[in-house]
Amino acid sequence: METSENYLQDPLARLKTHAGKNPTLTTIQYERLFPILETKRLPVYFADVHLVEDKAADVENLLVAGEATLSAYLLAKTAQETKHAPISRRDFLKLGGKAALATWLSIPFMSDLGISASLEMREGRSASAEFKKASHRLHPEARLLIDTVRNIVIAHKEQRLMEYMKSHPHLVTILGAAHVGIENDIQSSAEKRLAFLQTLKPILHKVYTPGTFYRAVRMDFDGKNWQVGDTFEFPELKALIT
Repeated sequence: METSENYLQDPLARLKTHAGKNPTLTTIQYERLFPILETKRLPVYFADVHLVEDKAADVENLLVAGEATLSAYLLAKTAQETKHAPISRRDFLKLGGKAALATWLSIPFMSDLGISASLEMREGRSASAEFKKASHRLHPEARLLIDTVRNIVIAHKEQRLMEYMKSHPHLVTILGAAHVGIENDIQSSAEKRLAFLQTLKPILHKVYTPGTFYRAVRMDFDGKNWQVGDTFEFPELKALIT
Protein backbone atom coordinates (compact mmCIF):
# COMPACT_ATOMS: atom_id res chain seq x y z
CA MET A 1 0.00 0.00 0.00
CA GLU A 2 1.31 3.43 -0.98
CA THR A 3 2.66 5.72 1.71
CA SER A 4 5.58 7.94 0.83
CA GLU A 5 5.85 9.16 4.44
CA ASN A 6 8.36 7.66 6.86
CA TYR A 7 6.02 4.89 8.02
CA LEU A 8 8.75 3.26 10.14
CA GLN A 9 8.41 6.03 12.74
CA ASP A 10 4.81 5.07 13.52
CA PRO A 11 3.33 2.53 11.09
CA LEU A 12 0.08 2.29 13.03
CA ALA A 13 -0.50 6.04 12.72
CA ARG A 14 0.15 5.86 8.96
CA LEU A 15 -2.35 3.03 8.64
CA LYS A 16 -4.99 4.94 10.60
CA THR A 17 -4.49 7.88 8.24
CA HIS A 18 -5.31 5.59 5.33
CA ALA A 19 -8.29 4.05 7.11
CA GLY A 20 -9.60 7.37 8.47
CA LYS A 21 -13.18 8.53 8.15
CA ASN A 22 -12.14 11.81 6.52
CA PRO A 23 -10.04 10.70 3.55
CA THR A 24 -7.82 13.11 1.68
CA LEU A 25 -7.21 13.05 -2.08
CA THR A 26 -4.31 10.70 -1.35
CA THR A 27 -6.19 8.26 0.89
CA ILE A 28 -9.67 8.29 -0.65
CA GLN A 29 -8.66 5.33 -2.84
CA TYR A 30 -8.62 3.17 0.31
CA GLU A 31 -12.02 4.23 1.68
CA ARG A 32 -13.93 1.18 0.40
CA LEU A 33 -10.99 -1.16 0.88
CA PHE A 34 -10.60 -1.24 4.65
CA PRO A 35 -14.00 -2.81 5.47
CA ILE A 36 -13.00 -5.71 3.17
CA LEU A 37 -9.54 -6.01 4.74
CA GLU A 38 -11.01 -6.03 8.23
CA THR A 39 -13.81 -8.48 7.42
CA LYS A 40 -11.38 -10.95 5.83
CA ARG A 41 -8.54 -10.07 8.23
CA LEU A 42 -6.13 -9.47 5.39
CA PRO A 43 -2.72 -7.98 6.29
CA VAL A 44 -1.40 -4.74 4.84
CA TYR A 45 2.25 -4.22 3.89
CA PHE A 46 4.01 -0.88 3.81
CA ALA A 47 6.92 -1.23 1.37
CA ASP A 48 7.15 2.26 -0.11
CA VAL A 49 10.19 4.57 0.03
CA HIS A 50 10.33 7.90 1.87
CA LEU A 51 12.01 10.88 0.19
CA VAL A 52 14.13 12.81 2.68
CA GLU A 53 12.79 16.13 1.43
CA ASP A 54 10.44 17.48 -1.22
CA LYS A 55 13.16 19.28 -3.20
CA ALA A 56 13.65 16.20 -5.39
CA ALA A 57 9.98 16.25 -6.30
CA ASP A 58 10.17 19.96 -7.10
CA VAL A 59 13.18 19.41 -9.38
CA GLU A 60 11.49 16.56 -11.22
CA ASN A 61 8.28 18.54 -11.67
CA LEU A 62 10.37 21.34 -13.17
CA LEU A 63 12.06 18.84 -15.50
CA VAL A 64 8.73 17.62 -16.85
CA ALA A 65 7.48 21.19 -17.19
CA GLY A 66 10.74 22.19 -18.92
CA GLU A 67 10.45 19.35 -21.42
CA ALA A 68 6.85 20.32 -22.15
CA THR A 69 7.84 23.98 -22.63
CA LEU A 70 10.63 23.06 -25.02
CA SER A 71 8.23 20.79 -26.90
CA ALA A 72 5.73 23.64 -27.32
CA TYR A 73 8.50 25.95 -28.54
CA LEU A 74 9.71 23.43 -31.13
CA LEU A 75 6.20 22.79 -32.40
CA ALA A 76 5.52 26.51 -32.72
CA LYS A 77 8.84 27.00 -34.51
CA THR A 78 8.05 24.12 -36.87
CA ALA A 79 4.60 25.50 -37.65
CA GLN A 80 6.10 28.92 -38.39
CA GLU A 81 8.76 27.48 -40.71
CA THR A 82 6.27 25.42 -42.72
CA LYS A 83 4.56 28.63 -43.80
CA HIS A 84 7.50 29.45 -46.02
CA ALA A 85 7.07 27.66 -49.34
CA PRO A 86 8.54 25.91 -51.14
CA ILE A 87 10.29 23.56 -48.68
CA SER A 88 13.26 21.54 -49.85
CA ARG A 89 13.56 17.86 -49.03
CA ARG A 90 16.41 18.65 -46.63
CA ASP A 91 14.37 21.30 -44.83
CA PHE A 92 11.39 18.94 -44.74
CA LEU A 93 13.49 16.32 -42.97
CA LYS A 94 14.76 18.90 -40.48
CA LEU A 95 11.22 20.01 -39.72
CA GLY A 96 10.14 16.39 -39.33
CA GLY A 97 13.00 15.82 -36.90
CA LYS A 98 11.98 18.86 -34.83
CA ALA A 99 8.37 17.69 -34.73
CA ALA A 100 9.43 14.19 -33.66
CA LEU A 101 11.67 15.57 -30.92
CA ALA A 102 8.89 17.87 -29.74
CA THR A 103 6.46 14.96 -29.58
CA TRP A 104 8.95 12.84 -27.64
CA LEU A 105 9.61 15.64 -25.15
CA SER A 106 5.90 16.15 -24.52
CA ILE A 107 5.17 12.52 -23.58
CA PRO A 108 5.70 12.75 -19.76
CA PHE A 109 3.59 15.90 -19.45
CA MET A 110 0.84 14.53 -21.68
CA SER A 111 0.75 11.22 -19.82
CA ASP A 112 0.40 13.04 -16.49
CA LEU A 113 -2.35 15.19 -17.99
CA GLY A 114 -4.11 12.09 -19.31
CA ILE A 115 -4.03 10.39 -15.91
CA SER A 116 -5.44 13.50 -14.20
CA ALA A 117 -8.17 13.96 -16.80
CA SER A 118 -9.27 10.31 -16.72
CA LEU A 119 -9.47 10.34 -12.92
CA GLU A 120 -11.44 13.59 -12.94
CA MET A 121 -13.89 12.48 -15.64
CA ARG A 122 -13.86 8.81 -14.58
CA GLU A 123 -13.46 7.79 -18.20
CA GLY A 124 -10.59 6.51 -20.31
CA ARG A 125 -8.61 5.17 -17.36
CA SER A 126 -7.37 2.12 -19.24
CA ALA A 127 -6.09 4.18 -22.17
CA SER A 128 -4.40 6.75 -19.91
CA ALA A 129 -2.78 3.95 -17.91
CA GLU A 130 -1.32 2.38 -21.06
CA PHE A 131 -0.04 5.80 -22.15
CA LYS A 132 1.57 6.30 -18.74
CA LYS A 133 3.28 2.89 -18.97
CA ALA A 134 4.64 3.80 -22.40
CA SER A 135 5.90 7.11 -21.00
CA HIS A 136 7.59 5.22 -18.17
CA ARG A 137 9.50 3.12 -20.72
CA LEU A 138 10.41 6.01 -23.04
CA HIS A 139 11.27 8.53 -20.32
CA PRO A 140 12.82 6.78 -17.30
CA GLU A 141 14.38 10.14 -16.37
CA ALA A 142 10.96 11.73 -15.84
CA ARG A 143 9.81 11.32 -12.23
CA LEU A 144 12.93 9.22 -11.72
CA LEU A 145 13.14 9.74 -7.95
CA ILE A 146 9.50 10.21 -7.02
CA ASP A 147 8.02 7.45 -9.19
CA THR A 148 10.51 5.21 -11.01
CA VAL A 149 12.82 4.32 -8.10
CA ARG A 150 9.89 3.87 -5.73
CA ASN A 151 8.20 1.55 -8.22
CA ILE A 152 11.35 -0.54 -8.63
CA VAL A 153 11.97 -0.84 -4.88
CA ILE A 154 8.34 -1.72 -4.11
CA ALA A 155 8.31 -4.33 -6.89
CA HIS A 156 11.53 -5.86 -5.56
CA LYS A 157 10.23 -5.97 -1.99
CA GLU A 158 7.03 -7.65 -3.20
CA GLN A 159 8.99 -10.41 -4.91
CA ARG A 160 11.08 -11.00 -1.80
CA LEU A 161 7.99 -11.02 0.44
CA MET A 162 6.43 -13.66 -1.80
CA GLU A 163 9.58 -15.74 -1.42
CA TYR A 164 9.29 -15.44 2.36
CA MET A 165 5.64 -16.57 2.27
CA LYS A 166 6.46 -19.60 0.11
CA SER A 167 2.95 -21.14 -0.13
CA HIS A 168 1.52 -19.53 -3.29
CA PRO A 169 0.93 -16.04 -1.90
CA HIS A 170 -1.32 -13.51 -3.59
CA LEU A 171 -0.36 -9.85 -3.24
CA VAL A 172 -2.39 -6.88 -4.46
CA THR A 173 -0.51 -3.66 -5.20
CA ILE A 174 -2.49 -0.54 -4.35
CA LEU A 175 -0.81 2.66 -5.53
CA GLY A 176 -1.88 5.92 -7.10
CA ALA A 177 -2.42 6.13 -10.86
CA ALA A 178 0.96 7.83 -11.38
CA HIS A 179 2.65 4.53 -10.41
CA VAL A 180 1.12 2.46 -13.20
CA GLY A 181 4.64 1.85 -14.55
CA ILE A 182 5.22 -0.52 -11.64
CA GLU A 183 3.62 -3.27 -13.75
CA ASN A 184 6.76 -3.28 -15.92
CA ASP A 185 8.98 -3.46 -12.83
CA ILE A 186 7.03 -6.35 -11.28
CA GLN A 187 7.49 -8.31 -14.52
CA SER A 188 11.20 -7.48 -14.63
CA SER A 189 13.87 -9.66 -13.02
CA ALA A 190 15.47 -8.99 -9.65
CA GLU A 191 18.85 -8.70 -11.39
CA LYS A 192 17.64 -5.95 -13.72
CA ARG A 193 15.99 -4.02 -10.90
CA LEU A 194 19.10 -4.14 -8.72
CA ALA A 195 21.37 -3.25 -11.65
CA PHE A 196 19.29 -0.13 -12.31
CA LEU A 197 19.38 0.89 -8.65
CA GLN A 198 23.14 0.29 -8.57
CA THR A 199 23.63 3.08 -11.12
CA LEU A 200 22.00 5.49 -8.66
CA LYS A 201 23.84 4.24 -5.55
CA PRO A 202 25.92 7.46 -5.03
CA ILE A 203 22.78 9.53 -4.46
CA LEU A 204 20.32 7.10 -2.88
CA HIS A 205 21.30 7.89 0.73
CA LYS A 206 20.88 11.61 0.03
CA VAL A 207 17.40 11.24 -1.41
CA TYR A 208 15.71 8.51 0.65
CA THR A 209 15.38 7.59 4.30
CA PRO A 210 17.57 4.44 4.43
CA GLY A 211 15.29 2.32 6.60
CA THR A 212 12.32 2.67 4.27
CA PHE A 213 14.54 1.77 1.32
CA TYR A 214 15.41 -1.70 2.62
CA ARG A 215 12.60 -2.55 5.05
CA ALA A 216 8.88 -3.37 4.88
CA VAL A 217 6.30 -3.59 7.66
CA ARG A 218 3.24 -5.83 7.92
CA MET A 219 0.09 -4.62 9.67
CA ASP A 220 -2.42 -7.18 11.01
CA PHE A 221 -6.09 -6.87 12.01
CA ASP A 222 -7.05 -8.98 15.05
CA GLY A 223 -10.81 -8.60 14.68
CA LYS A 224 -10.99 -5.36 16.63
CA ASN A 225 -7.84 -3.35 16.03
CA TRP A 226 -4.92 -3.02 13.66
CA GLN A 227 -1.54 -3.93 15.10
CA VAL A 228 2.05 -3.69 13.93
CA GLY A 229 3.25 -7.10 12.75
CA ASP A 230 6.61 -8.28 11.46
CA THR A 231 9.28 -6.03 9.99
CA PHE A 232 11.17 -7.43 7.00
CA GLU A 233 14.67 -6.46 5.91
CA PHE A 234 16.21 -6.95 2.47
CA PRO A 235 20.04 -7.11 2.59
CA GLU A 236 20.57 -6.49 -1.13
CA LEU A 237 18.69 -3.18 -0.88
CA LYS A 238 20.47 -2.27 2.35
CA ALA A 239 23.82 -2.69 0.62
CA LEU A 240 22.82 -0.04 -1.89
CA ILE A 241 22.07 2.70 0.61
CA THR A 242 24.27 2.13 3.68
